[in-house]
Amino acid sequence: MPEVALDSNLQSAVVEKTATPPEMTGGVIPVEKIKTLLEWDSLSRLFIPRDKKYFSNLGILILIAGLVLIFFKEFVIILVVLALAFVTYALSTVPPEKIHHKITSQGVVSADHSYGWKELKDFWFTEKDGITILQINTVLRFPARLIILVDRPATKEKITANLSPFLHFNETHQEHWLDKVSSTLAEKLNSR
Repeated sequence: MPEVALDSNLQSAVVEKTATPPEMTGGVIPVEKIKTLLEWDSLSRLFIPRDKKYFSNLGILILIAGLVLIFFKEFVIILVVLALAFVTYALSTVPPEKIHHKITSQGVVSADHSYGWKELKDFWFTEKDGITILQINTVLRFPARLIILVDRPATKEKITANLSPFLHFNETHQEHWLDKVSSTLAEKLNSR
């Protein structure tokens, strides 16, 4: 087979294209060091211990819904209602665990899950039962929103100062209709 002579410019381009990457040659690629801006511990979820009155109201509501569903022969929906009642009971009686949160130069770390700045949209604070809640919208399907409890009020200002350079801060967030319905239902169950 005859040898093909390569032009010197083409030969150097081939050499550059086939050069080994720095990882293989022991070269060092500079990596930005992750800097922790703020960290705190809080409960993993909002915990409100419920009394007998709450559970009796919930039981009466489930009993009435169950009787109506039996009349319409909707046995699968009865199972769903009972499952939701069990979850409500479990969340109301089992205290949550403490988890660690961190705001870094790369993003937010919550409960050992990292979310980069490109995955986060905006943030705001809400109050429920005297506890401040940090809510961060994400571009992900799951979780669509990070809900992080803030134990101390002083931490709220520090969180705002550290998140604002990277994310948009919504001072007045519009509440979703589903949030309004759930809070109204919870108030009704507690008031009776």
